[in-house]
Amino acid sequence: MWFDEIMDDCKQALITANKYKSVFVPIFLKLALSIAIFAFIFITFIAGIFRNEYILDYSFADYYTFMEILPTIITYGILIYLMVLVSFSILDVGSINMFKSALNEQKPKFKDFTEGIKKYLFKVILGKLFIHLLIIITLPLTALLYLLYALVAGTLTAGWGMLFLSVFISVYLGTWVIILVVEGYSPFKAIRKSIKLGRKYFKSLFIILLASTLVSSFSTVVFGVLAAVLAGWFIAGVVATYFKLVVMLVYYRNKEDL
Repeated sequence: MWFDEIMDDCKQALITANKYKSVFVPIFLKLALSIAIFAFIFITFIAGIFRNEYILDYSFADYYTFMEILPTIITYGILIYLMVLVSFSILDVGSINMFKSALNEQKPKFKDFTEGIKKYLFKVILGKLFIHLLIIITLPLTALLYLLYALVAGTLTAGWGMLFLSVFISVYLGTWVIILVVEGYSPFKAIRKSIKLGRKYFKSLFIILLASTLVSSFSTVVFGVLAAVLAGWFIAGVVATYFKLVVMLVYYRNKEDL
């Protein structure tokens, strides 16, 4: 039964995470990168305001003022996007390569993290750029459909609809980075394999990814507001790491059938 296989994968992921606790090290790297990116954005924003006195004079609404600073806004926007893209791609390939070692019964080391970066970073960035381009192209249609859905179903129901939609998309596109790092495929072949995996094992992946989203959201607030602020990042990271191991096990078990 497919559900029994999910339970087996969940159990094995728990055993692996308990045996090789170093798989949780990337959580702290993610925190450091997030703080660095936030600090850069904040400092850049403050510096930009004081560099352009007309913003302080509330003349930003003026058309000519806006057009004058628009190139700067676009430049900084692209720079921040590239920083986020590269930073979190580094985390993805490095951490997945560590998870791969753990699932192969080898103690994950920082060397695995850096090796993943050297081998797979460019491929993952290329794949993400392709997916983001598709999202931008389809954004007007998606936004229109969501607006119509929200008007018909109501805000709360629409929120749940967006949750299920995001999980639905993740079923097909949520495993391509894992496949790329595990197999060394090109990004486009990895995306095709991810879609095929999602199509053949939709129920298993949908339940796992939905559980990951709900448990991650719930676990960060279950201990109260203070814990959510101080340790929510760590709790969410532990949950995300665990479920990523589960998803990797689903792929390992079924990759011969793809």
